[in-house]
Amino acid sequence: MATNILQKVGSEVLEQGGRGEEATGPHSPQAAHDGFWSYYQQGQTLSDWKHWEDAATAYRYANQFDTGQFWSHYHLGQVLSELRRWEEAATAYRQAIKVDPVVFWSHYHLGHALSELGRWEEAATAYRQAIEIDPEPVWPYLGLGKALLELKCWEGVITTCRQAVQIDPGQFWPHYSMARALSRLKRWDESVVAYQHAIHIKNDWVLPFIDLAYAFERLEQWQEAINHYQKAMELEPENPECRERLARLLLTLDRKEEAAEAYSQLIMLSSSAELTIILGEILGHIGRADLAIPAYCRAIELDPRISLGYNRLGSTLEQLERCDDALKIYEQAVANSVGDAETLHRLESLKTRSVA
Repeated sequence: MATNILQKVGSEVLEQGGRGEEATGPHSPQAAHDGFWSYYQQGQTLSDWKHWEDAATAYRYANQFDTGQFWSHYHLGQVLSELRRWEEAATAYRQAIKVDPVVFWSHYHLGHALSELGRWEEAATAYRQAIEIDPEPVWPYLGLGKALLELKCWEGVITTCRQAVQIDPGQFWPHYSMARALSRLKRWDESVVAYQHAIHIKNDWVLPFIDLAYAFERLEQWQEAINHYQKAMELEPENPECRERLARLLLTLDRKEEAAEAYSQLIMLSSSAELTIILGEILGHIGRADLAIPAYCRAIELDPRISLGYNRLGSTLEQLERCDDALKIYEQAVANSVGDAETLHRLESLKTRSVA
């Protein structure tokens, strides 16, 4: 229906332009003026109706009548952004800037379109130009901070985000982005403060808690790290990254009982041979060989190509004086072509002992 309206408007414009004297003919300034405004107004109406594709067509027709009008290029960029056609949107915003280079929003939206395209250096330039035109709104600082973060310009991220915080301290992203940049520079004390500010503003997202916990790890503030990993798990109980970090930390701190529990819960979410072997090793260290054996068996089931699973299982069986069972495990490893030097050594040792 909207396309039919556009066709009707177009034919009416050309018919009107073709009437009368040469001064009002189809190629006259008056015809161009009338054609532009007919299509531009139609684009506005179609945009209000959220008929983005037809609105884009109307604005393009308007531009054909007059390429020197800022708003038709600008609004074309907006409807193309609604359609997520970022390359075309960027082109439209550049055309608007060419007509009027000092409009803040053109540069800002150009920066956004370029960010969506992953063209971070160009996006940073656009955001900087927006800030130069009007340094008061916080939004271009947010966009610039993200672009610089992607470009790994850590000092630039920190400077930009601090400016954003001065304008609006209640924004989450400047605090969080600044914290990430500070972490990259290993400025852990400062990053902790920035993460805490971010969490104070938005405390329902798991990543800032994980990142803050890691910063506390680097500062060797172990209990704070554990507390924040646990808070992250409260927000997202099935987050394997968080559970694995907590499990590793508990193991590093030699809190093996807690580490065994943490690895057991992790394996329920994200089972792998490597993690299961680690669980078996912890269980063996705390005297739970009865639980370590099924853990090693499960690791071999998950990945029968890893020699460590066979070696750990065989070693545990030897400790329990189940040498015949251990011998079978080592032979199985060799038969599967995964036995390493340790496997062969243990196998030969057991064979020698059995002959003796």
